[in-house]
Amino acid sequence: MNFNYKNIFASLVLSVVVFTGCKDDMLNEITELKTDRAFSATGLSANVVNKVNVRLTWKPVANAVSYTIEVFDNATLAGTPVKTVSNIVDAQLPYTITGLAGNQQHSVRVKAIGRDGAAESKWVSTTFKTDPEQILNAVNLGDITAGSVKVTWPANETVTRLVFTPGNIVYNLTPADITAGSATVSGLTAETLYTVAIFNNTIQRGTTTFTTAVDVSAFTQVHNDSEFATALATSGPVRIALHPGTYTFTSDITANKNITIVGTSAVNKPIINRAVFKMAANAGLVLNNVKLDGNQATNTNQLIVYNEALEAAYGAVTILNSEIYNYQKGLIYINVKSLVESITIENNIIRDINVSGASFIDMRAGFAKTLTIKNNTFYNLTTNDSSVRDFIRLDATTNFPTVINNKLDIVNNTIYNFLPSATVIHRFLYVRLTSVGVTINKNIFANVNAFHFKSSTAPTLVAMLQNNYFGSANFYGGTNAAYLYDVAGNGYTTLDPGFTNAAAGNFTISNIDLKTNGVGDPRWRQ
Repeated sequence: MNFNYKNIFASLVLSVVVFTGCKDDMLNEITELKTDRAFSATGLSANVVNKVNVRLTWKPVANAVSYTIEVFDNATLAGTPVKTVSNIVDAQLPYTITGLAGNQQHSVRVKAIGRDGAAESKWVSTTFKTDPEQILNAVNLGDITAGSVKVTWPANETVTRLVFTPGNIVYNLTPADITAGSATVSGLTAETLYTVAIFNNTIQRGTTTFTTAVDVSAFTQVHNDSEFATALATSGPVRIALHPGTYTFTSDITANKNITIVGTSAVNKPIINRAVFKMAANAGLVLNNVKLDGNQATNTNQLIVYNEALEAAYGAVTILNSEIYNYQKGLIYINVKSLVESITIENNIIRDINVSGASFIDMRAGFAKTLTIKNNTFYNLTTNDSSVRDFIRLDATTNFPTVINNKLDIVNNTIYNFLPSATVIHRFLYVRLTSVGVTINKNIFANVNAFHFKSSTAPTLVAMLQNNYFGSANFYGGTNAAYLYDVAGNGYTTLDPGFTNAAAGNFTISNIDLKTNGVGDPRWRQ
């Protein structure tokens, strides 16, 4: 057999040359891939930040020179976009769109603009909803009267009207109001909790709440000690408008008629020095917007002491919007046969009390049908006693056996440094009256060396929900059978509230979870 080696060799060389040329062409096509259209963005996501802004994220597109975003105020990309942004480059990702309408469903779409003459990509889209906007400031106490309020917000915002509820009172904002960022609205009702909302046409841009002041125009106006004493000595119900200043008593006040004392200035509360009210003759008592200095140097009593045993109920006791401090024994004492229609302690700061010789609220031979303790801050409630003391003591008196379905509600309070002790574990509640139902919800306990109550004397527990215990370990998770503990199923937490300056009485919290869940005294969650 004869082979033509020259021809075979030539064919092999030719084949190698041809294959090598094809391989070079294939490599050139891959590394220099060109399309006539930009690829669409992938991984598009939209996250709302600061209520009315949206943070957009997507994966960079290899053959895009820039991107265009369109945002619509509906979920279907319908109509004209409310925001359009062009010429966004990869270095700007993630990209944040600001200033959208609050509490509004939106849709957004993104397209890539092609490089080197490539056509733009197809749109990709997603949806999101902004949070309710909040441009209203908290109302300054000094801007509230019995019939009016000054509402404020940042100047020159796009807004059109205020709406107050209850009453659906509409106030149309003037150009001057908008420029100033404030409006004073009259025609409100005294002693009413209002919610005010601010709108841009139909879009709500913020809300806040406030309570109008007491109308004291018909009250007895008091400016000095002499006028105060004269007013209290008047027969029949007494209503006193107490103007700013310091008022000093040298003896106890006999409350044998209904007494209402209201400070006329929320920002300059009048101070009542050595105030002790001895209750008699079924009287009721209202203390609102005042400072009460117990003056331990000359007084060893509680603020309110029931002095007269009676079959009929005493009138309601209400303590609101006040500051109470420097008392020797505590707040309220009942050790005679006394039934009180109700006791309400709300929106106060109560501090620096020496809980000695009795419990802070001490009811032994009598009680209140309803005791409500809400939205207060209590701090530095200490004791000189070596024995166990309590925040509330409610004994199992046999007086008033037909009065049943009584209530004790302790809700949204901040309690700090209550009965600190290295040797004694105190009781938060010592409630032995079986007719009372107890609710303890959304309170902050910080540096409290106490347990809730003993198992042997535990009351009917209506609810114990979402309390926070920081440095207060005896309230939860223990194994001592003598104590009743909070349990995980009640949703308790042990978070550090992050108080701004507890030593100086500033309990503003920084913990976002406690803020979000509405735990503790509301004044510190702003």
